[in-house]
Amino acid sequence: YLPGVLTSSQLSSGLYIRGGSPDQNLVLIDGSTVYNPSHLLGFFSTFNPDAIKDVELIKGGYPAEFGGRLSAVLELTQKDGNREKVEGVASLGAISSRLSLQGPLGAGSWFIGGRRTYLDLILGLFPQDPAEPFPDFAFYDANAKLTQNFGDNDIISASGFLSRDDLSLNGGGIDFNVHIGNKTGALRWNHIFNESLFSVLNVSGSQYSNGFVGNNGGFGFIVENTITDYTAKGNMEWFITNDATLKGGVELTNYTFDYYQNTTGSDTAIASGTQQAGLTNLKIRDWTGAAFLQGNYHVTDLIGLQAGLRVDHYDQLRQTYFDPRLALRLQVQPEVAVKAAWGIFHQYLHLASLPDFSFFDTWLPTDSSSLPSIGTHYIIGVETEPLAGIHANVDFYYKTMENITELNRFNTRAGTVSQIFYTGKGHSYGAELFVQKRAGRLTGWIGYGLGFIAAQFDSINGGREFRPKYDRRHDIKMVAQYKINER
Repeated sequence: YLPGVLTSSQLSSGLYIRGGSPDQNLVLIDGSTVYNPSHLLGFFSTFNPDAIKDVELIKGGYPAEFGGRLSAVLELTQKDGNREKVEGVASLGAISSRLSLQGPLGAGSWFIGGRRTYLDLILGLFPQDPAEPFPDFAFYDANAKLTQNFGDNDIISASGFLSRDDLSLNGGGIDFNVHIGNKTGALRWNHIFNESLFSVLNVSGSQYSNGFVGNNGGFGFIVENTITDYTAKGNMEWFITNDATLKGGVELTNYTFDYYQNTTGSDTAIASGTQQAGLTNLKIRDWTGAAFLQGNYHVTDLIGLQAGLRVDHYDQLRQTYFDPRLALRLQVQPEVAVKAAWGIFHQYLHLASLPDFSFFDTWLPTDSSSLPSIGTHYIIGVETEPLAGIHANVDFYYKTMENITELNRFNTRAGTVSQIFYTGKGHSYGAELFVQKRAGRLTGWIGYGLGFIAAQFDSINGGREFRPKYDRRHDIKMVAQYKINER
C-alpha cells in the first residue's frame, strides 16, 4: 500500500518496486535470506504478523551494508519475547488460524508462533467425486526466537523460521503435487566494546525448495529446485564523534543450487546421464564474499553525508565488482529537507518464474555462461511537514538495469544458466507522492505513484523495446484508520 510498490496481479504478492522484479528485492528475517515470501500462489505473506517486531523497507539507493540485489531491501526482525510475563495470542479464521506464546527465560526471553490452514482437513470430512475432485491445499509456518543477556555487554539470540505449502489434485485423469518450503536459522551475537564501539556477528542458514510432480494420462513429469546458503556476516560500528560514524563488515556465503527438470515422460531418463530434449539436470556450488565500508558525517548542522563502498567477489566467475554508494541530506528549512542518493548495485542470482504464480520460482546463479545484473540508481526527494502532524514526501527516481533476465519457456533442454534465460536490459523512472497523518483519532495516508518501465531483449518482441506486464502508469493508494474509543 505504499507508492512505488506494485504486484503483477491480484493473485501475486511478489513486490515490484520502482520497476524492479520480485527477485531484485533482498528479503531478510533476522539476517537470513528468504527466497519466496509468499503462501498460496501469492495470496498470503509467508510472515505471521504476530511474530514480527519490526519491518524496514528501503525502496532504492540503499547503503553499502546491503548487497546482492538491484532494487530494494525488506528487512524483518522477529519478536524477542516478553521479559516480564508469559502471554499469548490466538486467532481463529475462516482459512487459517494462528497461535503465539512468549515469556521470560533466565536473563532473556523466548517466543514461539505458528499458523496453519485447515482446508485439507475440512475437505477430508466430505465425500468427493473421483471424476471431479477438489484440489487439496495446505500451508503452515512457524517462528521461534530465544534471546539471552550475558552481562551488560553481550546479547546472544537464536531464531528460526519454517514454512511449507502443498497443493495437489488426484482424479479425473490428472495427478499432480506442487510444494514449496522455506527453512531459515540464525545465531546472532551483539557485543559492546565501549560507549562508542560495538559489533554484530550473524551466522545463518537458509534453504528454499520447490517442486512440481505430476502424471497426465500416464505421461509423468517432474521439476525440482533447491537453493541452500550458509552465510556468516560480521560488522563493527564506531561512533567517532557526535557528527561522524564509521561502519564496516565482511560477509561470506556458500551456495548450493540444484535444478532438475524431466518432461520426457520417463523416470529413468536421468539414469542414462545423457542430455536430451525435456531433460535438465544442474547442480552448481559456489562461494561469494563481500566487504563494505560506509561513513556518516554531519558536515554542518544542516548537511548530512553518507558515503560507502561495497566489494563483491564471485568465486565461480573469478570476478570482483565494486559498488560505490552516496547519499546526501540538506535541511533547507526547519520543516523542509532535500535528500538525494546514487549507487551501483550488482546481482548474482537469477529467478526463473511465472509472474502470476509464486509457486514456480526457481533460483539459479550467474555461471561462466552468464553475467551478473547491474543497476544504477539516481534518486532525489523532498520531505516536509506542511502542517502539524502531517508529513509529506515527494521522490523522483531513475534506474538503469543491465543483464536482467526473462525465462525462456521454449527451451526444454539446458546445460547452462544462459540457456534457461533471455538476457536484456531495461530502465525505469517516475515520481512518488506520500502524505501521511500520524496523530489523532483519524490516521492514514494517501500515496500516488507515476511510473514508466521499459525493457529490451534481443530475443523478445523482435528486439524492440516493450513495456513489461507490471508497468503501471498511475497508482493511487489510500489507507485510513479511525479510533472509535480506547477499546
